[in-house]
Amino acid sequence: MRRWSLRAACRMAWVLVVLLGLLAVGVESPSVFGAMLDSLPAGRFLVRQGTQKTIWDRIYTEEQAKRGQEIYVRACGVCHGDDLRGADGPALVGSVFSVRWRDEPVARIFGTRSTMPQDNPGGLGAQAYVDIISFVLKANGSPAGDVELPPDPERLERIFITEKPAR
Repeated sequence: MRRWSLRAACRMAWVLVVLLGLLAVGVESPSVFGAMLDSLPAGRFLVRQGTQKTIWDRIYTEEQAKRGQEIYVRACGVCHGDDLRGADGPALVGSVFSVRWRDEPVARIFGTRSTMPQDNPGGLGAQAYVDIISFVLKANGSPAGDVELPPDPERLERIFITEKPAR
């Protein structure tokens, strides 16, 4: 069995701490470990930091959800159903929604704007899409707050769709 010097053991411990730290905060590494990190599901292995939130952190306003509902009925209801339970498109409420989007950042839903609505992909404007997302989150039980959900993909990357936390 190989005996490690104190210096070699400290180096190895430091390398392990750095790698575990990268894994815990989701930082991509330019090395071979970057590929390993890229293969992990988004959100599942991230440590919540002050800049990260979930849909349960009151990330949209009631007024924003109302605007979103009006836009949704006009632009989305035909495919997803006026009650969000699905028609030609998938349901956006209940277990279908929560299973599909669990542990994903809100930015992933925001990204669907490039394909929706089908008759006018990307045609609603960024603010309209986050208003619709606010309506969908409200319909799924996420509480409203005092600050609007921003149409900023970088900020939306730090807001995760999760199961409701136990109280």
